[in-house]
Amino acid sequence: MDFLSMEDESESELSSQLQEMDERSSGWSAWSEWSACSRSCDGGASHQLRSCESGPCRGEHVRYKICNMQEVSQIGPLRKLS
Repeated sequence: MDFLSMEDESESELSSQLQEMDERSSGWSAWSEWSACSRSCDGGASHQLRSCESGPCRGEHVRYKICNMQEVSQIGPLRKLS
């Protein structure tokens, strides 16, 4: 198993544990699936949403993670698009 697979697996397990704690301790809905990453490389952001179904709800309704941290590989010189 490579490093990225281990990282994804650990992140998924942590996300699942946090979701279970949230659902037991408040009126929040389950977290949505992670959104698509905002960038294809050089670092972007992804988010999850939830809604308050029965108050009071403590905490945030959105959470973020960094994604696609790989660098852009330089294929050739940049040129101006016309």
